[in-house]
Amino acid sequence: MPRGGRRYGAGRPTGTIGYSRAAIIEAAKAMGEAPIAYMLRVMHDEKASELRRDRMARELAAYFYSRPAPVPDISPEEAAAQAKEEAALAAADAAEAAELAAVDAFIKQARETVKDLVANPSVGK
Repeated sequence: MPRGGRRYGAGRPTGTIGYSRAAIIEAAKAMGEAPIAYMLRVMHDEKASELRRDRMARELAAYFYSRPAPVPDISPEEAAAQAKEEAALAAADAAEAAELAAVDAFIKQARETVKDLVANPSVGK
């Protein structure tokens, strides 16, 4: 008889809300308007001051857009060295691609030669 592991029907059903999350949702409903809905309403209110509308837009942006990745602070010399290294890697990749293309062409030609020899054995003599 197996012990442990996954059992059919065990555990909380998917989509079920836990007790603490349900309590938070109920508290938000009891307060009335959700904070994001309030900020959206203020942001679209033409009677509100521009400063207040701008602040609401800035605060809402955190909920709808992700932050950009940080840009590392490097000196111009480091940036030039990094660009030079990337150019060298690109050149090496191009040389490797050219070498692989030459090998592929050789293999293709060898296959065609073998096919010709198999089709007509008297040609190879």
